[in-house]
Amino acid sequence: IVIYIISIALELKFVYSDAFYYQELGKKLGSQEAFLKELSVQRGMDIYNYLWIPVHLLTSCGLIALCLFIGFNIANIRLTIKNCFRLSLVGIIVFSLNYLVSVILKIIGVVQYNYNTVDDIYTYQSLNVLFAGKQLPSWAYILLGQINITEVVFVLFLSLVISRYFKFKYPTTLLKTSIIYGGGLIIYGILFAFASIIL
Repeated sequence: IVIYIISIALELKFVYSDAFYYQELGKKLGSQEAFLKELSVQRGMDIYNYLWIPVHLLTSCGLIALCLFIGFNIANIRLTIKNCFRLSLVGIIVFSLNYLVSVILKIIGVVQYNYNTVDDIYTYQSLNVLFAGKQLPSWAYILLGQINITEVVFVLFLSLVISRYFKFKYPTTLLKTSIIYGGGLIIYGILFAFASIIL
């Protein structure tokens, strides 16, 4: 939570700056008065970014824990949902650190963004970079975005946590975690792509 708070504070100050809003909205709104009014509305909504943090973390941990619980129990390794949630909560630090790194890379200009891509923290580190400039269907773009460096690091770290906690051999744990989490990630990607096409 602390890492997310720091990330959001930096993002709101340096990424979602007044200049950023002016560049994207200034000409569209026409007048300085209209822009300042819209900027005030945007700034008033900043608090919701902080309020969303615990909801985001609990939802993410819950989905990962459910995936681990089902997968490992199918593999005849008895993990309780409570243990799965605790392990997910430890592993999810990878995503919070990735968010912080992404914000910093945007601030120093390594990762370019605009009004439409400012919230995207995975494209530059996913398989989508191999297809830059090519027209892909939206479902393919979403699925390729699921395969990224952060997910790989997360699986490696989560496997380490599980193997240490239960005294399992790391290679075996890594293989099982990769299959279980990878399968869950693919299902999530398909459902998300399907939902985005329908909606």
